[in-house]
Amino acid sequence: MKYLEKIQGLLPLGYLYLIILGLLKESILFYQLDINILKYSSITDILISPIADMASSPILIIVIFSVVLIFFLLQVILVKNREKSWSKKLLGNYKINPETDKNELKKIMIPIFSILVSIELLALFVGLGIGQGRMIKKKN
Repeated sequence: MKYLEKIQGLLPLGYLYLIILGLLKESILFYQLDINILKYSSITDILISPIADMASSPILIIVIFSVVLIFFLLQVILVKNREKSWSKKLLGNYKINPETDKNELKKIMIPIFSILVSIELLALFVGLGIGQGRMIKKKN
């Protein structure tokens, strides 16, 4: 029940992040076409935009899941090999004490993991907006 309450507390932040992703992608895409999309779209269009992009392209789903999996595996490898010098050096760069308990180290790395995933998604959708806008502009 404690985890369910945490998820319920983070759910509005997830929606806000989806709105930001959709807003950035659509604004960048249509700005290149000289269209102010904010005048013509509703909040549901912007909210659904990232999800619709992921559903329309299986390659995008594969890329997102593979990057998330790579970040997760990196976290597992760092926690598992926290005694080795390369792991201590890498963890030390993030000001994390590698001598801490395994469970504590996992708890410390979860926010870092989520920040990396959110930056990856942001870069991906901004890149999609730029690329799709250029493709459409080039066709005209």
